[in-house]
Amino acid sequence: MKHIRLRLTPDEETIHPLFTMVTSREFIDGARMVDWNVSDTDQPRLLFAIEGDRDAVRTELASMDAIDDFEVTPVGENQLFLHVWPEPTPVSRALFELYQREDLMIVHPIEYIGDSAYVSILGDSATLQRILDRFGSGLGVTIERIGGFPTGREAILARLSPRQREAVELGIELGYYRHPREATHEDIADRMGCAPNTVTAHLQKAEAKLLAALME
Repeated sequence: MKHIRLRLTPDEETIHPLFTMVTSREFIDGARMVDWNVSDTDQPRLLFAIEGDRDAVRTELASMDAIDDFEVTPVGENQLFLHVWPEPTPVSRALFELYQREDLMIVHPIEYIGDSAYVSILGDSATLQRILDRFGSGLGVTIERIGGFPTGREAILARLSPRQREAVELGIELGYYRHPREATHEDIADRMGCAPNTVTAHLQKAEAKLLAALME
């Protein structure tokens, strides 16, 4: 089997409002699809792990006509599991049908970073090519990597929300982690376009996750 990592950026005609919510709403700091059941392609069931405002998530989902039902389960401060039953779009239904029909594996989780989803797929060359041919345009597919398998480093970094990862990367770039320090939270905040106390929160959460992963 071969491994391919794809970036998916759906266009306005194919995007589902659920995708828009997890990729572009300020009340969500990070989202991953950690499991799914698409045995019924007309009624898929998706499970997300989300960092963000639970009440805002509930309010937005309740306003979506394209959501049949959902359950929000708090699991910690600003953390939740979202079990959701979305109405599939024609493209997503075709994708679910392909997933059932073809000999392929999707590596958990699917990560949502910026305006895109990142997914790793295992399959033979012919199957992977059929996926690219069928969905390349409507899903805005960009090939990030071909060959090899997901690394432990990627799995650890996937625990960070996009803003947490951005804060850490800027901290490294600006010299925040050098000794003596060459940058402050204010410097990072200027680059991120947010308040210094927000940077403090992002760095503290990111550092806690990274250290916990190293100690496992």
